[in-house]
Amino acid sequence: MNPLKLAFLAGQRFVSTMHSDSIGRATRWLVTNTGGRCAYVHELWVCEQGRLPSKARGGATYGTTFVTDVAPWKVGRDLAAHEKYHRDQQWNQDGLLFPGLYYRAEVIDVWIGGGCNRYEAAAEAASNGGGGYTC
Repeated sequence: MNPLKLAFLAGQRFVSTMHSDSIGRATRWLVTNTGGRCAYVHELWVCEQGRLPSKARGGATYGTTFVTDVAPWKVGRDLAAHEKYHRDQQWNQDGLLFPGLYYRAEVIDVWIGGGCNRYEAAAEAASNGGGGYTC
């Protein structure tokens, strides 16, 4: 591969990872300042949401942080593996573009197509069904 292109891609990944980490830190700050609790479990920041509703389905990953309605220590390894895929492969790759890409996939894949969101399907495949999706 062209060395210039390789350097560009590495720089893009670095910036996306910085965005992901910043969003995760801001999420943890928001959750803890609205009555929630956060802990680092299974190599993942997990927060039990406070008074501010901030998740859909069983939870949502914002950058490097997974927000759910259960206590952090009750999140199992399989679900953590699913959410780590979102963090490592999707947020860190796409950075601030990821929420828009995810929502677009939700509309096209689920609402219009009647199937499963492609990002959830990829996380399910990587975590051996850890997220509990049936797609």
